[in-house]
Amino acid sequence: MRSVMKRTNQNNSFMLAALAAGIIGLGSTTAFGRDLQPRPAVFKPVRTELHGYHRLDVIKVKFHDDAPVRVVDGLLTDFGTGELVAAQDVLAALDGAVWRPLVDLPDDDMEDLRQTAQNNLGKAIADFRVWFHVSLPEAVDAATAIDALNALDCVELAEPVQDATTPTPPPYGAIERHHNAGPVGLGALATWEHHGVKGGSASIVDIEFGFDYHQDLPGAIQIGPPGDPATQAERDHGTATLGVIAALHNGWGTSGIAPNVSLGFAAVRSGGVVNIPQAIINAVTWTGTAIGTIILIELQIAGPAACGADPCTPLGLPPCGCSGGSWVPVEWDLSTYNAIQTAVGVGKIIIEPAGNGAQNLDASIYSTGNNGHWPFLAQNDSGAIMVGAGRGFDYIDAIGARICCSNYGSRLDVSGYGTAVRTTGYGDLYNAEGQSLHYTNAFAGTSSASATIAGTAALVQSAYFVAFSGPNGPAWMGPAQMRSVLIQSGSPQPSSLSYPFPSTQNIGPMPDASIAVLLAAGGCIPLYNTLVGNPGLNALVSDMLSFDDGHGAQLYAAGSFTDRVAAWDGSNWTTLPGLATSQADDLEVFDDGNGAALYAATTLSNTSGDVSRWNGSSWTALGTGFDGPVISLAEFNGLLYAGGFFSNAGGTAASNIARWNGSSWSAVGGGTDGAVNAMQVYNAGSGADLYAGGNFQNAGGNSTPYIARWDGSTWSAVGSGITGTVFCLAVYHDGNALELYASGGFGGLNQFNHIARWDGSNWSALGPTNYDGITVGAQMMTVYDDGTGPALFIGGNFEQVSDTWSPKVTKWDGTRFWALGDGIASTVYSLAVHDDGSGPSLFLGGIFSAAYDLPATNVVEWVGCPFSPCPGDVDGDGTVGINDFLALLAAWGPNPGHPADIDGDGVVGIADFLALLGSWGNCPP
Repeated sequence: MRSVMKRTNQNNSFMLAALAAGIIGLGSTTAFGRDLQPRPAVFKPVRTELHGYHRLDVIKVKFHDDAPVRVVDGLLTDFGTGELVAAQDVLAALDGAVWRPLVDLPDDDMEDLRQTAQNNLGKAIADFRVWFHVSLPEAVDAATAIDALNALDCVELAEPVQDATTPTPPPYGAIERHHNAGPVGLGALATWEHHGVKGGSASIVDIEFGFDYHQDLPGAIQIGPPGDPATQAERDHGTATLGVIAALHNGWGTSGIAPNVSLGFAAVRSGGVVNIPQAIINAVTWTGTAIGTIILIELQIAGPAACGADPCTPLGLPPCGCSGGSWVPVEWDLSTYNAIQTAVGVGKIIIEPAGNGAQNLDASIYSTGNNGHWPFLAQNDSGAIMVGAGRGFDYIDAIGARICCSNYGSRLDVSGYGTAVRTTGYGDLYNAEGQSLHYTNAFAGTSSASATIAGTAALVQSAYFVAFSGPNGPAWMGPAQMRSVLIQSGSPQPSSLSYPFPSTQNIGPMPDASIAVLLAAGGCIPLYNTLVGNPGLNALVSDMLSFDDGHGAQLYAAGSFTDRVAAWDGSNWTTLPGLATSQADDLEVFDDGNGAALYAATTLSNTSGDVSRWNGSSWTALGTGFDGPVISLAEFNGLLYAGGFFSNAGGTAASNIARWNGSSWSAVGGGTDGAVNAMQVYNAGSGADLYAGGNFQNAGGNSTPYIARWDGSTWSAVGSGITGTVFCLAVYHDGNALELYASGGFGGLNQFNHIARWDGSNWSALGPTNYDGITVGAQMMTVYDDGTGPALFIGGNFEQVSDTWSPKVTKWDGTRFWALGDGIASTVYSLAVHDDGSGPSLFLGGIFSAAYDLPATNVVEWVGCPFSPCPGDVDGDGTVGINDFLALLAAWGPNPGHPADIDGDGVVGIADFLALLGSWGNCPP
């Protein structure tokens, strides 16, 4: 016989008093013969309290796992097993109620998901076949019905249904900088350009209320029923979310993090009831057995903490909002937690906002009550990637610091961009052409943060698929590995500089997609090594170079540290004592006819300087010294040139620049009328010349604002010159041409901002004419290949480079600037490439105490990735052939920095020709 809830015409009232709360222990089960960790015990409440965020017309009921209880035609049945015999009076009192499965999926399919999840996780997973929604008749009080059902032994738990809301973004200003490299952004730009990854083969399902058609968005597949009509605010939220993830790269509008991803959308409200578990299971079944689908739950629910006074408005910050309780993650609801566990157990990746409640999820209120369901404890981790909101690049606070409304605590895994995200929807940024072309500057909070993490995860999944798919089929990264990779790739969370939000209020690191992709694919990641000498050098490092004196190459450093010059052999620093000086400013290798040796330019005081030669055991000054500081050294045409701020060199009148022939100093064509800070040999195509930059207006009597060219006999101007002091010079071949780069204290409206390049005929900016350049002139530039191709590395005291946050050091690849991790804590004065036997690395010196948040004492190593060199491939086409030979002949002679200078001695000659012949043919893979 069927045990059903019988319909009558009576108005029933409950006569049963709720029994004392019972604790139901959920024992171990097995799956595929495997013992499973039991589910946490569920505590039934003595009495149900309803709040403003609870529904009064719908409740949820769960029977014990595997109970023979189902719904047939809106009525509950136990198929004659007697499971519901003791419940008949309660069910009769619910006459007129309509029962529906919480998750509408065929029993066999739901049980397959459950068994797969249990086997993969080794944990018992809740049985969704016995979770139900109950729509109550008007005469039935929801709290009374819940209490009566909880009094039944056959019921595991009855509880209220509460609505959810999208995490409302606080209003912040914006610019689309979340694509930049960490720590400014999440590294999407580098992932697109360096790895060619844009989310292809990955899939994301967004769970929320709705979205609008937008011309800048790809199509999104509807997963499950379309749901109830959404409000305009709800649709704007969905449109903004999809834009962050996948806005088209079409040359206008905004650009999504993963524009090639397959998009799905699962509506969360149907019949007026928010049903997150159903949407999750719909998303799970969309891609069937394929693991790796990313499911983004763009929702939050009210938690147990009373609203009270908003915690952010007293700080002058946007309010968080509240609805009956401060906002918390959706897994605070048991059935949603069960659905998340099921999804994770079958290999789906869940991205879950931590919520905009400004709540500490480690507080005791989250490990009491809630029927014993405490999902934020470590032992109850659902497997979802929980996302906090970090501050973006908005000039208000430290990038990555917790924003006020973001929840925090040990349960949070990573943080995303929580302020100032530019995306589709809303219309506050642009609304002139109708809703399908609305854009916003103000998407924020854990909404934008979770969307940025979902897009980042899609890039990682795409890279993993490309790297590991093969004859055995497609390969997908699972949820645990994805969480680990995102965490490992992240920039550590800083403390707020402006508000009482220390880093101990954990929201997690902010991932960098370009690093995460390499981790996912098993690739190399350039990193800082701060243990160069450990503890390094004890004061300013002003210059470095690599030199082999016949006993092996060592890295030499100059500065104001003990003994002023020191050598690094790969394990230890050894000082070169004997310089009577307050600071060594520059180093150079020069052969005066007696063999190559190390030379140092020094400042004895503001009124004297010197140049000295190291013979392997002691220093010898060249001549009788200078009457001012010597700042720079360079070798040109077999002579050693010294630049600085002096009028006399070794007893000979010389205006700020002099040359040494091996026995005496002499003037250089009348010199300059101001300090010479830097010198560089450059061949623009008609032969090598020496270029000098500094703080002067004239050289040799000719007008040469701040930079001049010396051809060995006369000075001449370099175009119209520069508009401010030049600090450093370098040559770099960007794949198209060898050019001279200058950086210094010049810039301003319609001017080159602190860095410019000379091609032999004209000066130009680095990038478009309106490119920002760097915010402060660089102190040093050099060329290095860290595995991503030769680039010009630039060090100084800047923070921002064009649109990239790159503290104190950056690299220019010929097209744009790139950050080097989190950068350096303070000024970088010197850069040098050195190979200690393990491959070439870039060494950075200056006056700083940290690199990438790791302690470092004034010197640090940027360790590149190994790559297969092809030294004769002058034109970079992957083959050494006739075109490379012709390019080498065209560059013959002094030509430092040119790709044809294969041995790096500054001269293209016979040794380079022989190296090219030795590499003839295809380059190694």
